[in-house]
Amino acid sequence: MRPLLAATRAEVEAYLGAIGQPWREDSSNRHPAFARNRIRHELLPLLETWNPQLRAHLAQMASLARDEEAYWHTELLRLAPHLLLPGRPVRGGGRASGVAGNALAIECARLAALPPATQRRLLRHAAAQLGAQPDYRATESLRRLALAGAAGQKLELAGGFFAERTARELRLAAGIAVPGRDAAKEAVREYSVVIPGEIAAATFGLWVRIECANPPAAAHLSPEANPTATLRNWKPGDRVRLRYASAPRKVKEVLERLRVTGSERNVWPVLELAGRIVWMKGVELEPEVGLTVIASPLCAADATGAPADRRQ
Repeated sequence: MRPLLAATRAEVEAYLGAIGQPWREDSSNRHPAFARNRIRHELLPLLETWNPQLRAHLAQMASLARDEEAYWHTELLRLAPHLLLPGRPVRGGGRASGVAGNALAIECARLAALPPATQRRLLRHAAAQLGAQPDYRATESLRRLALAGAAGQKLELAGGFFAERTARELRLAAGIAVPGRDAAKEAVREYSVVIPGEIAAATFGLWVRIECANPPAAAHLSPEANPTATLRNWKPGDRVRLRYASAPRKVKEVLERLRVTGSERNVWPVLELAGRIVWMKGVELEPEVGLTVIASPLCAADATGAPADRRQ
């Protein structure tokens, strides 16, 4: 629910002023380092010199888009059970589940009979059932394989997502072991860091320092006088609590939102302390009381392994 989407900031401030309700400004909303602020303070005012009604038109587009998405959600729930086939066909009829039940198929002739917009939506819906989020180019590659591909053609997309064309079907699968890939992930080193302390983690290309400014306040993290944290690769089942989020999120879902794919996804660091992930590369987590994690790219290192440029 976004009830204030169509209201301007001036209207909101005028209303608050009229009822005598003070408010606080988030200083980060003015910082030009964030793309959203450059859009808000630089790009939109420039575009409004061409079209003064731009913000109103964008709000109208958002309303239309929500209605369109609601329609497609209902339509896909109606179509998918009839068009998406689980697993692979077996002799004598029926279908067998794929790898860990993580496979689907679509009859190419039935897909070709649908409008292109429905084809794209259905393919993306099928991919989502397997934990994948193909972008436009990947979706078009799947369409070409389904509509014009030859039997035996295969396609590998980001995140361990695979497609194979047979005489009748487009078969989709995720989580298939590729020789060497899982082994490389298993071989990623883990680094132990006694708090307070620092480590040069060559595997992740990072220098990390952990400080405990107020040990009594952070005592809930570990009963030890000098607790040890572990810098490691993420693994399935890991969860993190993003700052301002109402509930923990799976690391897998966070990486999908960040559009981290391929080999980069296979080696993505998190810092675990007393069974909880207290830091993750690229995202802001709910801060732990008394604990500070400083991470920098491992470059221009001195003899101790700490980089010259240290950024939090």
